[in-house]
Amino acid sequence: IEGVKAVSQTLEEVAFFDYKDNQDFGTLKGVDSNFNKVVGIDTTVREGTYAFEEGAREMAVMGLGMRNKLAANVGDRFTEMAVYSPKRERSNSPLEQPFRRSYIYPGGTFVIQQDFDNEFVLSSLSFARRLLGYSRPV
Repeated sequence: IEGVKAVSQTLEEVAFFDYKDNQDFGTLKGVDSNFNKVVGIDTTVREGTYAFEEGAREMAVMGLGMRNKLAANVGDRFTEMAVYSPKRERSNSPLEQPFRRSYIYPGGTFVIQQDFDNEFVLSSLSFARRLLGYSRPV
């Protein structure tokens, strides 16, 4: 398409975040490698880095408000943040948990706009797909 320089795939869902006994609901937004080219979010990072991997660790970039609500330490590489999302498929077993859970490390903090900063946690698209139970691209 003429004039289009980049496109990006994203996947977002309301999730529950738990970091060192601090908990809150927010929006997990999984983004692909082109997201920064489209949005330029790396220029809004005020703490840590805009990266979704550090060695074998999966990293999140959090809005300042979410970081504050969870009291997350983006320099702590020993404490994971649990991310919960409801399972899309239903089970008839009363013993099965109704939520999926994955872990990610806080790696950076962005500041854009208060509403966005208070709600969003960015992850890699692959992390979001795995947590939300999407084995194929959506």
